[in-house]
Amino acid sequence: MEPENQTLVTQIKMETAESPVTISYRRRNVDMYYVFGQELDAIGSSSIQSSLHLAFFGAAFGAALSLWVTIATVEIIKPRTYGAFFAAALLSTVMAIYFLIRSVIDWRYATQHVKTIKEASPKREIQS
Repeated sequence: MEPENQTLVTQIKMETAESPVTISYRRRNVDMYYVFGQELDAIGSSSIQSSLHLAFFGAAFGAALSLWVTIATVEIIKPRTYGAFFAAALLSTVMAIYFLIRSVIDWRYATQHVKTIKEASPKREIQS
């Protein structure tokens, strides 16, 4: 890794325009890794699962929040209606916790696969 002050490759100044523009080109390193098809499939499927779990978490969390706020702020007279709201709020809370845990598990699984690929693959650098 090069120090910040040495990464500047070229600098172009255009001061003839109405507003002066400076274009700075900096060096970049691109790392390439060899990946097997099974590894790509594993990362892709865990990414899709994590996205679904996050979407369901958002829906369940929103439902739980609105139900708990309703229970806290509205006077529900009928015990059966109160019981239905309480059961729905409790179920939504449990579902939100479940989907959050599942999305974290899927994210860790995908992160572990990427780490394994990076460690097992020979590293090639391309400098531009």
